Amino acid sequence: MSTSNSSLPRLPPTHTISRRPILHPAIADPHAGPSVAKCVYVSRRTPLMGAVKRVKKLLAQIEKRASDRARGERGSTAPSRGRGRGRGSGQPPSVRQVNAVLARDGEQVLVKASGRAMDQALKVAEWFREREKDVFCNVDVRYGNVAVVDDIVEVEGESEGEEDVGKEGEGESSEMLGMDPGETTLELMGDTTVTSVIEETVFTDHNNNDDDDENENENKDQDPTKPPQQQDSSKPIKNTRKRKRRKRPVYDADDIPEARMRWIKTIEVAVSLKT
Repeated sequence: MSTSNSSLPRLPPTHTISRRPILHPAIADPHAGPSVAKCVYVSRRTPLMGAVKRVKKLLAQIEKRASDRARGERGSTAPSRGRGRGRGSGQPPSVRQVNAVLARDGEQVLVKASGRAMDQALKVAEWFREREKDVFCNVDVRYGNVAVVDDIVEVEGESEGEEDVGKEGEGESSEMLGMDPGETTLELMGDTTVTSVIEETVFTDHNNNDDDDENENENKDQDPTKPPQQQDSSKPIKNTRKRKRRKRPVYDADDIPEARMRWIKTIEVAVSLKT
């Protein structure tokens, strides 16, 4: 299945896209068992240290649960000789027993983000990777794609409002000047003949100057020692060919859907305790 958005048709100017929020499960209780995923959702504006503290709290709860389970398993398997022995005797379990429970449960804290928030999730992964020896954790980064749904809504009243505003502005400007829209200030003053003669003379002088400049530039480029055929052949030929961009098709006016699916990139940073 293709995860590219290049095949999506374009929308006509009368419609626009309304993006729905990305759905995700409710945030789990930090005291829940290993069968429940512990997720930390990161947005583009989430502070780095705020996300790091939430991950560290969940890791502390995972370690505490593993220690309690190791103590319970040790108490249930050990023989009870006298008072104070067996389960609930208060003796802490060994590191090997706790690591065995952690390896068996495989509990992780998942930092999830999508789109422009992926950079923030990568910063969290980098923070834990730089301190793996201090926090005793493993960091795994996984990328993926997820499908989201966008609503297609019709734009109403924008084009008509702009036309009305333009007409009102034209009317106000003509009324403020006290003239008709087709008249100019020189016509009102009665000097149209003089201005037309001046414009013609200026225009002809300008054209003559442009022709003289072009002739001077051509004479500079030509070499008097070479014939004109050799001069033309020695000049490099510029390739003026341009690639035409393929435009995506546009929805027909009668076949515009109410919603469509779009793919976005996601990231998942898995942080787990070392065993």
